[in-house]
Order: sequence, then C-alpha cells, then structure tokens
Amino acid sequence: MQDFSNSSPASLSAEDFDQSFREVDLGARVDGPIRTTFHVYKSDERIGFFLEKVFDEQGRLIRMTKRTADGRSETRFDPSTGDIDKIFETYTLPDGNILTKEKRYLPDDNSLESVIVVDPHGNLVRTVLREMKSLKSVFTGQTEYNRQGKAILTVNHWFDKNTAKLSVREQIQWLANGERGVTEHFTFTKDGSLVKYHKSLVHPPTDSYMEEIHLYDPRSQSLLRKEVKTYERHDLQAEVEITIYDTRGHQLEQKTVTERRHLP
Repeated sequence: MQDFSNSSPASLSAEDFDQSFREVDLGARVDGPIRTTFHVYKSDERIGFFLEKVFDEQGRLIRMTKRTADGRSETRFDPSTGDIDKIFETYTLPDGNILTKEKRYLPDDNSLESVIVVDPHGNLVRTVLREMKSLKSVFTGQTEYNRQGKAILTVNHWFDKNTAKLSVREQIQWLANGERGVTEHFTFTKDGSLVKYHKSLVHPPTDSYMEEIHLYDPRSQSLLRKEVKTYERHDLQAEVEITIYDTRGHQLEQKTVTERRHLP
C-alpha cells in the first residue's frame, strides 16, 4: 500500500530553489487593508511557478499561494506569531488521479493531515489520515478503494506517544456491502513485542462469524493461548475452543466452553 501523505509536488521543493530560477516581481494589488504581491520564479527556458503573498493591514504575511502546471498549494499563517496554521494542496498525479491534501497545525505541537485521491471521474482511489505530535506519528490510517469507489482495504497504525513505537496495527478487508469481511488487530508492548493477535471473519452466505485470538509471551514470543470463537449474527452465545501452551510450544490443555455474547 503506497502512502501519499508525504507527497508534495505543489509545495516548495528543491527544484523551486534551482539557481537558474530567478524571481520576477509582477506587481501588487491593494483591496482595502489587504495587500497582495505577485511573483513568478522562472529561468530563461521555462516558468517554475507563480507565487502570491497576502499581507494584512499591519504588513504581516497571512497567506501564500503557489501555482504550478500540475496544481496549487496555499499556506495560511497565524498573523500574531507567524507560525503556519494550515497548508492546503491539490495537484494531478502522473497517473492522472487528483490528490488533495490538508494539514492543520493544532495547539500543543499537534498536527492533523488528511489526503484524498480521486480518479478523473471523481471516484475515490485512496484516503490517508495522519495525526502527529511534534515530529512523532500518533496515528496513521490509509484506505484503498476499487474502481467503483468502494473501500476494499484499510490499514491503521497507532503509536506510543512517548516512544513513537507501534502499539496497535489494524487491517480491514471490506465486503462489497460496506461490512468488515476480515479484521485483524496486532497489539505490541512498548518495546515492540507482539502480545496479542485478534482476527475476525464473516461468512456472508451463512451470516456466521469466526474470531481467533492469540496471546504471546512478550519475551520469547511463544504462543501461550489460542481461542477460536464461532457464532451467528444474532446468537446470544458463542462456542469457544481454548488451547493453552507452555513457552516451548507444547499443548497443556484444550477445552470447549460456551460464552455469552453482548449484542449491540
């Protein structure tokens, strides 16, 4: 699954500062207290991009818009601090799809970034969501869609806010009706050891479900306990097969019990 959340052709890049490029002032416009300046960055062979800078009545930069052949980006600033408040970008990818990205800078050094990719007909291709604390990822989620714009695969990651290590991974395979077909969760300790695996599957023709849970020793990563649950959608009880192992993988116990389900 390709992550487009860091792709930024419409924002300032190394190419923008090519030494062959020079800035040409195209003048300014004044609308009441707002002043806008217009610039073009170009070489003798080609135009790089156009840039608009918007200033408030006190001469503070509040917005900057860049336009290229493939798209545009807009950066908004907090006039009191000069810090970036929001970045919006939209541009055409090499495959013809259109990417739109917005990144918001929130209090306490947090940020939220969302990416939407659509095909030339407006059908969803991909969505990405990322939450950051300073430079550390807190959450990333990405969903892929089929040609009809229906979700087919989602992968989510949650990270420890202090260590930035992966805490939980979730993977979802979607059915055509929008229901989860296969859901997998991987849970890790703070040092990165897998301690729990949970898989849930649905069988639409029979409206039946199966859940499988594995518990692991955090040190040896040996499987210690395995549960397999089976039930139908409206069943009040589930049949659970439980198998317990020692740290060397030897089976110690196996039993089948009935577990009450809590229906929504």
